[in-house]
Amino acid sequence: MPEPKPLDAAKVDLLLASLEGGTWRTRKATAKTLVVAFRSGRLDTSQRLRILMARDLITDRHDDHKEHIDNTNCSVDPRVDETNHEDNGVGVKFPL
Repeated sequence: MPEPKPLDAAKVDLLLASLEGGTWRTRKATAKTLVVAFRSGRLDTSQRLRILMARDLITDRHDDHKEHIDNTNCSVDPRVDETNHEDNGVGVKFPL
């Protein structure tokens, strides 16, 4: 059986970059892909190190917090309230 080729470094970099934004579902799918790639034996040392550097982000517990703020500013339509959304962590297991 031929030895598998290493993944393209640019693809690994794109996946790592997508951990920083987007929806939680996208980040979770990306994190799972990176963990599978890390464990596959198809990465070179540099790629493995870059993924390891993102391990905390990958494994940090997912926390999704939404906050509603009533609009009290009279100069703005009082029917338009504000909402804040904070979404942290991914919560994917990454055993070494």
